[in-house]
Amino acid sequence: MTAIPGDLTADDRLSRLHAILDRKQKFIGGKWTSFSAVTNAYSLMGINTDFPLELLREGVARFYNRAATGQEPVNVKNYNILLFGPPGTGKTEYVKHLAGSIEKELIVKRASDLLDKYVGGTEKLIADAFREAEAHEAVLFLDEADSLFINREGAHRSWEVSQTNELLCQMENFSGVLACATNHQDGMDPAVMRRFACKVKFDYLLPDGNTEFYRRILLPLARTEPTADEYSRIKNIRGLAPGDFKAVYQKRVFCEQPSVCDLVWDLETEAGIRRNMGHRAVTGIR
Repeated sequence: MTAIPGDLTADDRLSRLHAILDRKQKFIGGKWTSFSAVTNAYSLMGINTDFPLELLREGVARFYNRAATGQEPVNVKNYNILLFGPPGTGKTEYVKHLAGSIEKELIVKRASDLLDKYVGGTEKLIADAFREAEAHEAVLFLDEADSLFINREGAHRSWEVSQTNELLCQMENFSGVLACATNHQDGMDPAVMRRFACKVKFDYLLPDGNTEFYRRILLPLARTEPTADEYSRIKNIRGLAPGDFKAVYQKRVFCEQPSVCDLVWDLETEAGIRRNMGHRAVTGIR
């Protein structure tokens, strides 16, 4: 039996316990349960969405409070959230922040966790995921949701229809908070879209968001404040996402102290690569 040292902090003990339970579940059932670490060092400043994220957090917190106290409206048994938008715009990190801010566990399931090669296996794994989240009173997060909620109108195989049907059934009966993220919401089944009470679009950063993320992520690398002209350059980079700043940080963090010019050039390159990829995709459709 694995012992947990008594001199650990409460957070460290909880993390160690989750690791032990994960290994046990892997041994028994061959599948990992992903209790994702919540994100504490996170700020909503600069994120570009069409709905205030703080209001979303307040709504989820009130849902859990209503569920705990039995307050009205008692006929609302679940809270389903869809976060959609381009890659790297902060959807996954926000869900981690959301769970941490309301002190709830976050169970993450991706397509690789739920899709099974045997008939009926996927439906069972989907049902198990919802049942597990409900038992732990955890936020259930389905990442890459477009690969799970297959549009039944264009389905070519029976299992694609049954998979979406199972998800719809579980969403309907789930007593808890479900968050889903996708980069391709247009391909999702229309009936699924109606099940989400809250749909939030994450978009590329606005000019002030560019400078906010530069200060937060890249300024410590250069250790030199950009000039007014350099800040103007940063603001004018179109199509940047929070993930681009993370990519530049990872590229430069092990290099000798980079200059502001190096970092701005890297950001412009990241945005340019995305624009070129988008142009090629459009060209290829013709």
